[in-house]
Amino acid sequence: MSEGFIERGYSGSVVASALRLHRSTLYRNHGSDERISMSEPKIDETLAMKVRSILDDEETFGYRRVWAHLRFKQGLDVNIKKIHRIMKIKGWQCRLWNRPGRKGPKVDRKRSAVDRPDTLWSTDLTKFYCGRDGWCPLIGVMDNGSREVVGYRFNRRGRALEATDALNQAVMNRYGSREAVPEGLSLRHENGSIFLARDYLANTKYWGIDQEYIPTGKPDWNGVIERFFRTLKEECVWLHRFESFEQAEIVIAQWIEKYNKYRLHSSLGYKTPEQWRKEFYELPQAA
Repeated sequence: MSEGFIERGYSGSVVASALRLHRSTLYRNHGSDERISMSEPKIDETLAMKVRSILDDEETFGYRRVWAHLRFKQGLDVNIKKIHRIMKIKGWQCRLWNRPGRKGPKVDRKRSAVDRPDTLWSTDLTKFYCGRDGWCPLIGVMDNGSREVVGYRFNRRGRALEATDALNQAVMNRYGSREAVPEGLSLRHENGSIFLARDYLANTKYWGIDQEYIPTGKPDWNGVIERFFRTLKEECVWLHRFESFEQAEIVIAQWIEKYNKYRLHSSLGYKTPEQWRKEFYELPQAA
């Protein structure tokens, strides 16, 4: 039945959709003399109800977790392929992982460096190896004008909670209150899940900060903070062999303070980030 359509150039997915069949059924019967049955495939309905009861409680489960629940919690000796077939026929396969990513506001400039402070910030995450505590993430927030680290959070976990803490720290360190946040301040970052989380989006909105999302696969569009991470690794992290998170936390915190206050920055005319920002507001600026 399907053989003629496929040989005429129709794709298997189109034919299967028209016949309301799974593609595996279509290809299994392709070329055979048997007529493809249009009736609903038979399944174990009793087992299907058990599967459905698990999915009602755990909607994010795929067939492997459903099978493991039945096998190890309920003690049913059932084949994992049978569970997969039931969920496939019933249309119960998990779709949550296919959620499309959020497309943020278009970045209108590739270059992330700016010539004024308090206009564009950037944030990103990197990880350092901390001995017995494994890889620990640092989420930084930088002023792309002064190159200052205005806030950061170094922790054993790198979730939206830590990203929010880093941003809150940056705002309070720099401005002290929501009312003092300058109008038009933007925050640039990638489309990572921690920066797309509901709480993080609500937090940037609360502070009145506009978010900019760099294109996927373009880390150079967030070059200011990427370059800072490289400097941090070269001048601090790679010079130590951390045995624990606590040891790394002390060393990194001391280096970041030194970076802001004492390290001469070539992009700032060999001034420190704090010095450059102070002089910017003390000297008259061109209109």
